[in-house]
Amino acid sequence: MKGTEKLLGKYVNQSINEKGFTMVDALYGFTIFLLIMSLIPLTMNHIIQSSETNKIIAKMEWNIFVQQLKKEVRLSEGIEIANGKLIVRKNQQQISYEKYGSNIRRRVNGTGHEIVLQNVGDVIYEEQRKSMEIRMIDTRDETHTTLITPFINGASQ
Repeated sequence: MKGTEKLLGKYVNQSINEKGFTMVDALYGFTIFLLIMSLIPLTMNHIIQSSETNKIIAKMEWNIFVQQLKKEVRLSEGIEIANGKLIVRKNQQQISYEKYGSNIRRRVNGTGHEIVLQNVGDVIYEEQRKSMEIRMIDTRDETHTTLITPFINGASQ
């Protein structure tokens, strides 16, 4: 009987000395939970805005590429499309625009490596009557098109 009292006594003493979960602990945990939950909308808003910013930057990059290419084509002596490349002849030089990975690069006489457009999924150059159409599908599956007409007659061959 005394052995059970000792065991029972130890058991009772241990449970008295242990601290329990109090209301202060519950309020502290709930406060931390609310702080974390209040930051989620701010984080989501930041993610959405950065996605919109990336779209705007991609559109601006496309417009700059098109303006530079229009200038080069309009001042060229001739253009040709071969093997998915656009080749512009200007001042005894061949300037090629070709897809390189997910970029479009510009090369002069087969040398150099100038990235002129990024995040390109596919690019298609098509000759039309007296102009050229460029259709680009970016990595987000958005299609961008432009039509370039040379100033010089007979520049498109």
